[in-house]
Amino acid sequence: MKLILAIISILAISIFSISDGLSEESSIPEEIKAIPSPAIGDGYGIVIDKSTFSLILYKGQEILKIYPIAIGAVESETPVGRFEIINKVTDPVWYWEGKAISPYKKNKNNQLGTRWIGISEPHYGIHGNNDPSSIGKAISHGCIRMHNKDIEELADIVPIGTPVVIIK
Repeated sequence: MKLILAIISILAISIFSISDGLSEESSIPEEIKAIPSPAIGDGYGIVIDKSTFSLILYKGQEILKIYPIAIGAVESETPVGRFEIINKVTDPVWYWEGKAISPYKKNKNNQLGTRWIGISEPHYGIHGNNDPSSIGKAISHGCIRMHNKDIEELADIVPIGTPVVIIK
């Protein structure tokens, strides 16, 4: 059942979140419309909805765009709670099991992809990836994975300090 919901969510996201953002409020699924924006005033806010494999970008109270994501696997779940963006890195080095993996442009084994957006939960963030087929799955070590083109766009939009809420 979860797999069917994930597939439906991904199809719905791909229909109404292409490059121009959302054009019709009626095309947004009701369960996503019901999620309140964490944005302060007319600033940006992000909600990560683990149940629909979606990252929802708000500007004030308006949904600006919805991106498909991957989340943490069962044994390394993505944390739930209120956080904020604390840093952004272009071409991040990935440190894994005592090794430094060169940026993605030089080493396609770098699972962080082309961007890293760190959140206030230590060791967790939103990042690109080296396996586009992982999007829509519970497969990561706990971080939020996005397509590289999507994380690049998001990193260019949201400032440090942007609130991030992760829900089940």
